[in-house]
Amino acid sequence: IYITEAVKLRALALYSVITTVASIFCLGAAMLIYLRTGDAGFLYNDSLSDAIGKQSVYFALMINIAIFSYGYLLVKQYLSRTASRMAVAAICFLVIIHFMLASRMEIIFLYSTAILYTMYHFFIKKKNRKTGFIMIGAMVACALVFMLLFPKTINRFNELGYPQYNMHSDAAESHYNMKLTAEQWNGFNIRLAIWNCAWPLIESQPLMGTGLGDKDKDLQNQFVANDFKFGIRTNKNMHSTYLDVMSSMGIIGLLIFLAGFVLLPMRQSVQAKDLIGILILVDLSLSFLTETYPDRSMGNVLLGFFVAFICCYKGQSNRARKDTGQTARPGSAKILYRPVATTSNR
Repeated sequence: IYITEAVKLRALALYSVITTVASIFCLGAAMLIYLRTGDAGFLYNDSLSDAIGKQSVYFALMINIAIFSYGYLLVKQYLSRTASRMAVAAICFLVIIHFMLASRMEIIFLYSTAILYTMYHFFIKKKNRKTGFIMIGAMVACALVFMLLFPKTINRFNELGYPQYNMHSDAAESHYNMKLTAEQWNGFNIRLAIWNCAWPLIESQPLMGTGLGDKDKDLQNQFVANDFKFGIRTNKNMHSTYLDVMSSMGIIGLLIFLAGFVLLPMRQSVQAKDLIGILILVDLSLSFLTETYPDRSMGNVLLGFFVAFICCYKGQSNRARKDTGQTARPGSAKILYRPVATTSNR
């Protein structure tokens, strides 16, 4: 089953609009709690996405994809003038919400992608260095403004400066809404401790793994063996999709996973010249480093839907373009898309 260019564009547009509406709802709900309590912490991270019952890391990835989709539709000039203005406004809003969700991996990927695209578009394609430097400077200025307006997000990045940990410590976990100290567990050193416990588990059965039904129990046993008190108390998972797959299904399972969910879909996107598909796959692949997607229902939904969506698009063939006399823009959707002049072969 394959989807056409028009279906793909409508799906991206609809997804982006729904994600924008969900973001508005989350911000409204968080603002009500903030006005009632006076605690600005409710405007950040998991508290911000709590209204829709999703973890901030997954919602941040969804917003990333929505921003990429809006940008793709704008750059390719698929949108009408009115829709383009709405898309630009939505991007500006989503960038702010995205920063407040404070997902480090997604923030780094979004800004890195924006800077790389700007460098390619203005420095290489358009040969306009002046405009390129202005655009990059504007993005840096926006980032600095966000850092001043939303300091609690920066607190999440400050955790990266505290990688050291005491495996036997049962100290409290740091929070973006509290002072960060070296004695606390934080999002960075927790993962380092978990991966330190997980590696002997992987080494014990490297080819086939411990089995899907045993990996969680075996990880907890490793916590006990290493006297990882915090991990035992909080029942942490692997916090890495790659390590999770390798521990449960071994190197063989990891290779199958990479082939089915990363490499083959990526080859499909490259062959179809599907830029948005490539961006989504790279984003997912990076997210797999620090989150266990198969352990969360939302992770499975995102992974299953977007990989299938990407694989179902084969690109627009040259024959189809010749037969229809159209460019890649589908002129039939005149409300959403900019009409394109066509020529008849009859």
